[in-house]
Amino acid sequence: MWGLAVHAHNDGSARLYYSVWGSQAFGNPDWPVNQLDQQNSVWSIGLGVDGGFVANDARREFVIPGFFTDVESFSRAGGSHPISDIAISVAGEMVLAERGGIRNLGLAQPEPFAWPRESRLMRYRQNEVGAWIPTGRHDVGIDDRQDEGQPYLRANGAGGVDFGFGYDLTLRADAARRDDFVWFTGDELCGQGGTCPNGEGVDPDGSSGVQGQAADHLDEFAPAAAYAVYPALGPATPPLGPEQSYFIRLQPRAEATFVGDIEIFAGGPPVGGEPDLAVTKSMPLFCAAGGICTARVTVRNVGSGRWSGPLYLRDIAEPGGLTIAAVGSPWICASLGPASACYHPPVDLEIGRSRTLVVDIAVPATFGVGSLNNCASIVWPLANLADSRAVVRSVQTALLILGYDAWPVDGIFGPKTQAAIAALQGDVGMAATGVIDAVLLDILFPGNAVLAGDGNPANDRACDVATIGGVFPPGGVHLPVGSGPGHVPPASIHQPVKRLSILTPDRRAKLTPLSGTAEVVPVVNRGGTC
Repeated sequence: MWGLAVHAHNDGSARLYYSVWGSQAFGNPDWPVNQLDQQNSVWSIGLGVDGGFVANDARREFVIPGFFTDVESFSRAGGSHPISDIAISVAGEMVLAERGGIRNLGLAQPEPFAWPRESRLMRYRQNEVGAWIPTGRHDVGIDDRQDEGQPYLRANGAGGVDFGFGYDLTLRADAARRDDFVWFTGDELCGQGGTCPNGEGVDPDGSSGVQGQAADHLDEFAPAAAYAVYPALGPATPPLGPEQSYFIRLQPRAEATFVGDIEIFAGGPPVGGEPDLAVTKSMPLFCAAGGICTARVTVRNVGSGRWSGPLYLRDIAEPGGLTIAAVGSPWICASLGPASACYHPPVDLEIGRSRTLVVDIAVPATFGVGSLNNCASIVWPLANLADSRAVVRSVQTALLILGYDAWPVDGIFGPKTQAAIAALQGDVGMAATGVIDAVLLDILFPGNAVLAGDGNPANDRACDVATIGGVFPPGGVHLPVGSGPGHVPPASIHQPVKRLSILTPDRRAKLTPLSGTAEVVPVVNRGGTC
């Protein structure tokens, strides 16, 4: 057994589908006489309401049609290579990915782990009586086995497949189109065996990795031309599927067969529900001039759908000119003059879940007595795509937070901004064009961060105030977050400590009187304000 997939049918039943590897004898003397069991196949077993197997409900669904036509390949691999991965869409479309037969040539050899260029990607669906029938095939890669011989198919699969989201006109994933794309792994997808479809010519190193295309683009399951004499002008069949695909290089050609499975995370907001981010702000009642005033900003998803993406906040203190810094990862803040821009890496917030930003505000000793106002608000970086200066400001802000020098944040696309973009592009393996394009925006503002806002803008901003004094207030000092609960009596700050009690593990104070020679025990402060 190898490939696995669970599918819930329209009648409420659920089944586990699994592939059985029958081809390739591996020296077993019983294999030649097993007839039908010599072939690779797909089986299924019913699942009960508790998820357990229904033992008397297992069946063979179908046998995989043979691939090889020559005697030598058939004796080596049997009829076809095994199914290593199964993907089933919500609508019940099944895709099967073959993986080349096992071999072990050693890491220093090219294509060491499996036989390349012999693995298909096949599509099946159930007919009106429930039988699975082949509906087509996805061409994997550019090479069509012209040098290997029949069948002349683009069968460069590496054994992994999954359905993925479709895309809108801005090339962003659309959660409402859950299974509109199919992604699969492959060996030598382009280069040497065929020109890469971006028109840039032949890649001298070749390319193994991932291919993605629209799920509804299918090629004929077993075209007659693939089993006929190879045409003089070639190819045997046109590469229509690969020419409409995305290719992602993970390995050069010499390391083909290193690539394995692929899984698509079906995250993002559920269809029919939208996230709503609400901000709350809390500050201490009192803070001392010349010290640190610590505030907390909480971002909670109070909407009807999941938030999936980074969080961008703007924090501003009044009067201005105060230094604001995030306390602890993964938050990062950068100063933008009178305000600070803060960033949390992409996160999934289910309904009701939250993330809290703790910020330290440095209060000058010359502040005097007065009030410190602090406000935080959600930032929607691409709220107005039609305003080019607003988009440039958002890009400059994000670059500064991530450590790239794009100052000043003025919405002007100048040399410094272009250089910062190019530096980021180079660091993530992109061509360093220095240009703001859809790919750059998707890197900086992925997922829900592309939204222009949420359903309730009224809760996107919150403020709080702290009283600043030159001396500690008579009611005690409110400690910064993390320093301890409640208020500390003034006496413990202004008067010497008269007695030291040591708490044992059972939390009872040991107040044993000392007699004779007292033992001096050093007390070391290993963190925080004592």
